[in-house]
Amino acid sequence: MIDFILFDKAVNITWVKRLCSDDNRPWKLISLSLLSKPGGKVLFHCNYNIKYLPINEHSPKFYQDIISYWQEINSTTPKVKEQIMNQIIWNNRFLRINKNSIFFPNWNKAGIEKLSCLVNEARNSFISFNAFLQKYKVQCNFLQYYGLLSGIPQNWKNIVKQRQLPHASTNTAPEIEKLTCKAAYNTLITSQCFPPPTAEKRLIEHGFDMQERKKIYFLPFRVTKEVKLSVFQYKIVHSILNTNKILHKMKKKDNPYCPFCPGVEHTITH
Repeated sequence: MIDFILFDKAVNITWVKRLCSDDNRPWKLISLSLLSKPGGKVLFHCNYNIKYLPINEHSPKFYQDIISYWQEINSTTPKVKEQIMNQIIWNNRFLRINKNSIFFPNWNKAGIEKLSCLVNEARNSFISFNAFLQKYKVQCNFLQYYGLLSGIPQNWKNIVKQRQLPHASTNTAPEIEKLTCKAAYNTLITSQCFPPPTAEKRLIEHGFDMQERKKIYFLPFRVTKEVKLSVFQYKIVHSILNTNKILHKMKKKDNPYCPFCPGVEHTITH
């Protein structure tokens, strides 16, 4: 069964692919101009948090929703050195100056993108300001450079100084170039924590294992193609069929008994 709220989010997320495509459509001029401060298309490759971005709160809600929904499937929390080194500096939700995300256009044009660009991997330490200038030939002062370094979380700095640890799993967000509504929806679904089915506890008490319970949940859709019968079976499986016993508790029936078996309560089991 489709979750329509998540499906609506997935449809909005597919606009990320349109915004990041290489074609220069006229309609993009306005949309990308609204995102000029955090870098335009660059934003959607970043591990951002929308509340730290320099986006006008009066900008169209449609674009705010796109940015917010993409954040839900694109956000990661790096824990090991490999993940931290591959973090994009710009608009990073963990790397902030004065509680705001960072984006330096001239640095980005010079090819400075990931945190690894600022690290001397041979020494497991951050490069000096002079070495930075020699390597990238960007115009900046030492306050800007060391200000950025001061915005890096301390635990990241400690991990960067360590030797390379075993590879860790990476983010499972769909690639923007291959982004589809189905892929976005599946990613949103897997990230949700849904409550167990109403019949779960009862089936476990009766000794059904996970595989058997899955088969039971699929029964309504496999035993018949008739919609009414499928709904009837579904209600039985999940114990939500309105029997006389339940209706009597709701004060919708005068008694809880079966209309064909006098004196016997009308329950699902009966």
